Amino acid sequence: MSYTLPLGAQAPDFNLLATDGRHYSLKDCSDAKFLVIFFTCNHCPYVIGSDEVTRVTANKFKDQGVVFVGINSNSANT
Repeated sequence: MSYTLPLGAQAPDFNLLATDGRHYSLKDCSDAKFLVIFFTCNHCPYVIGSDEVTRVTANKFKDQGVVFVGINSNSANT
């Protein structure tokens, strides 16, 4: 199911397994001033081409309370 939230709407909670073996939820990001959730893919050339820009941008804004969460639906083994 795909949908878009209106600006200012509360994000739905999630509970996702990460590659480090931990589960993460929206509550884990509650200290963030801003939360950026982006969807990524292991084999998409556009995503692969933007990986470094995403890392640089996340590092640039982390001291300002911005948290980036990447969600990847591919296998952790690929």
